[in-house]
Amino acid sequence: MAHSLSRQPSPAGHSPDTGLGTSQTQTSSVPPQATSPPQPTSPPPTTASVPSAQCVLLEPDQTYCRSSDPTVILEAENTGDTSDCTFSDQISWADGSEQTVQLQGADNVPQVVATHTYEQLGGYGITDVVTVVSSDCTASDGEYTFAYVTGSPRTPTQQWPSP
Repeated sequence: MAHSLSRQPSPAGHSPDTGLGTSQTQTSSVPPQATSPPQPTSPPPTTASVPSAQCVLLEPDQTYCRSSDPTVILEAENTGDTSDCTFSDQISWADGSEQTVQLQGADNVPQVVATHTYEQLGGYGITDVVTVVSSDCTASDGEYTFAYVTGSPRTPTQQWPSP
């Protein structure tokens, strides 16, 4: 089950969230896409390209990332103007380290909450528990998965060997 890490002003007459966020189940309505047979220049099905760019995790759009770059950027979605609100994020990076960040909201734009660099290859379940510290906003917790793997991606000029 995924949790939404979003921040928004509270509707008039509602009190701010002063504890843990609420759980929201995410569903996808992506239509199936047609597939075409592999072309001779395509990589073999068992050879996956591994991106080497830093992962940016943002609920609900990007909750999983796989990369050979050990750095992860955690962002929060500000739905509406949350610039009058202060948030406290308690982040567990799942490698034994934790981080607490306090930051001001923003006006309807994603916002960098924290950055972390992993030292060991592996899969990590990252959690972010968000609390509204001041003003009239709501917030929800976030859950993410990062896979730090070896490998290098195929560059656009490289050709895969012919079968």
